[in-house]
Amino acid sequence: MITIPLEADLERELVLSARGGDREAFGKLVERYAGPLAAFASRQLDSLDEARDVAQATLVRALASIGSLRDADRFRGWVYAMALNEVRKRKRGLARLRRAYEKWRERAAVRAPSSPPDEERSREVRTALSRLPEKQRLAVELRLWEGLSCEEAATALGCTAGTIKANFHHAVTKLRAELSRSAP
Repeated sequence: MITIPLEADLERELVLSARGGDREAFGKLVERYAGPLAAFASRQLDSLDEARDVAQATLVRALASIGSLRDADRFRGWVYAMALNEVRKRKRGLARLRRAYEKWRERAAVRAPSSPPDEERSREVRTALSRLPEKQRLAVELRLWEGLSCEEAATALGCTAGTIKANFHHAVTKLRAELSRSAP
């Protein structure tokens, strides 16, 4: 009888092979994670180019240090933690440039015609999410948008699964309250 390995088993095997120096296995991990890491970073940085750079830098760093990953089952959380660190590093480096750009954009902005309701609501959700404390915002993004489990998100953020659950709960409560105030 032929058995098909489960997704987690396949990923574990790729990680173990990559840890052993198998470049093809690491290439498959890159194929799996380049897009999701770029999407995660783009929500943090609001720049697709920067997000792609973050994903690339994260995967290069992962290749260089995959030997230090002790538990192959924690690869997903581990690589997201690297991406988050890279995002934070870039945010620090771009903070002054971003503030200057925002001031210029505010002065140069021309009012666009009003957006359709779905776009407007989506903007409200993004704005409300951006107002959350970073830990709460990241808990929501990692859990809902990236599909990470509480344990994987905890690994990515360097905390416990219970902390993720608490931050997620507080974030959802705040989002509901804020969005109900702005609902028609």
